Parts: sequence; C-alpha cells; structure tokens
Amino acid sequence: MENAAQRSGRSLAAEVEVRMEHSLNRQDYLVEQWGQDVFDIADSMAKALWHIEQFTGQRWIDDESTFQLFSMTAAELIRSYRDLVLRNGRDRPTGSLDGKSPAELAQMFAGLGGINPPRARGSDDQSIADARASREAWGKTLERLGSRPLPNRQAKERKP
Repeated sequence: MENAAQRSGRSLAAEVEVRMEHSLNRQDYLVEQWGQDVFDIADSMAKALWHIEQFTGQRWIDDESTFQLFSMTAAELIRSYRDLVLRNGRDRPTGSLDGKSPAELAQMFAGLGGINPPRARGSDDQSIADARASREAWGKTLERLGSRPLPNRQAKERKP
C-alpha cells in the first residue's frame, strides 16, 4: 500500500480511502447490474470455491473432481439462498468433511460460503452441537493447511 501511495502521489491514508471508495463503488455497480440476490450468490460462490480448493488441494479449472464439487456447490448455493429467503427449513449435514457424499459436501461448502437455510423444525440440541463441531473441525483444517489461496492460483492472479 505504501508503494502504491507513493506511485500515485497520495498519503497512505488517502490511498486507503481511494481504494475503499473504489471497492464500494464496484460493489454498488455489481449489485445494480446483477441485483442483490445474484450478487450475494456470486460472493458466496467465491468464498465456497476457496474452501473447496483448500479441501481438495486442486484448482477447480484443473481438476475434474474439484470442478464437479464446485458445480454441485453452486447449485446448492442457489437452492440454499431460495430456502433462506422463503424460510424453508431443512436439515443439513454436520460434523467432519471426512466420509461425506459429494451432495453432503456441496451442502457443507455452501454453508462455508455463507448461505445457510434455516434448520428444519424440531432440530435438536445435538444438531446444533454437531454444526458447531463441524465449524471447529474445519477451523483446525484451515490452521493445518493455512488460510491463503493455493500458491498456483496466486501466481496466475498476478499475471496481467
């Protein structure tokens, strides 16, 4: 940021302000063009994809199973968003990601992307405890793997 501020002839504080304003303007533009629903889903897809690539260790564009999981998760995000808006409660898988079916993983990654429909009525304390354990297990996985995007993805994003 300091280098960018120097290049633009602004103070560090002014550079931060300009960048924040630019970011908010871009977000406002996308919401205006796409609508809030599509923007929220796209934002959640980006977050879910990051988690999926951390889980598989592969980029979605390079690995067929990662692509399939991302595709299923994208569909699940749309379904989850609709259920959230309509307040359609449903059960969701909880616990560790290990041993889950692709459909269950898609539901879990949709949740990690930030869209969770309400739980079905009658969800018990055990379901809530399982969901908490699931978040804690994923947190430990992130600690082990690191919380940055895959290295080959970073390198490709830097290219012009």
